[in-house]
Amino acid sequence: MRTGPITRDASTVQLGLSQIRIGKSASHIATVTPVLTALDSLGALASTAFNSETEYFDLESGFPLSLDATFPMRETNTLECAFKEITPKSLAISRGMDPFADIAAAATILSTKTIAGVHVVDDIAVTNAGGVITDIWTIVFTGAANYKVYGRITGYVGTSAITSAFAPDNGGNPYFTIPANHFTGTWAADQEQVFATTAFVSGTSAYTNAHLGNIPLGTLAAPKFLRVEAVYTFPNPAYSMVIVFPRANITSSLNLDQQPEDAAAVTMTIKSMGASEDTTGGNAAWNNMPNGQILFLGG
Repeated sequence: MRTGPITRDASTVQLGLSQIRIGKSASHIATVTPVLTALDSLGALASTAFNSETEYFDLESGFPLSLDATFPMRETNTLECAFKEITPKSLAISRGMDPFADIAAAATILSTKTIAGVHVVDDIAVTNAGGVITDIWTIVFTGAANYKVYGRITGYVGTSAITSAFAPDNGGNPYFTIPANHFTGTWAADQEQVFATTAFVSGTSAYTNAHLGNIPLGTLAAPKFLRVEAVYTFPNPAYSMVIVFPRANITSSLNLDQQPEDAAAVTMTIKSMGASEDTTGGNAAWNNMPNGQILFLGG
């Protein structure tokens, strides 16, 4: 017969990793129960850990000093994760970006080949209304006053004089607009300028393609607020434990350790922030649990 402590309830034994689900904080701030679905998961995890750290102040008095009281001073709740899947969405989140925000259309000059020609920086215009596509464009001068434009994907889209605005049409909206005053100085035949355009992406579809997107570097800003739900399903699928962070920041140092026989993992530190009504963006539903909660469901 067995002796010593034995397992009281095998259905509570933890096996496996949590599923990390990410959503909009503002859209669900009034809801204290889980609302995100498996479609909101960031994918397969390489590791995960929940940490709840509390710092205390000890009050001492007398001689020799004797402990009179202990007061909790600070509580920090975090999830440490690493994801096997390297996607634009997981990288964007690890950089503190909002994966649900609209991505505006943009135009960027890549290179200029000229001796005495001059151009205005960052004045090639694009619109979010449509027409703009993701392509690389080459402006080729045919002489001192005129040029042609070719897209690497689109091909030839037209000819213009430098004294006129050039806005080739794409279904009722321009691919881009080169202002009349964009080129000055002295240009010559076969000189060129190369620029790129990226299309507008709405927040509902941003980063949905696992192989399409861009992650800017050197542009760090305060991390955005996200809702995070870590869902652990026990061996008996009728039961689950869910850690809910209603307002969370991602505060990571992104490291991709690429080895010949190991999958690189996207590391992520998810830190719970205050969500009570006295916080901008918070809600009264969280007044009694401002950093979120741990729920046991199915019992």
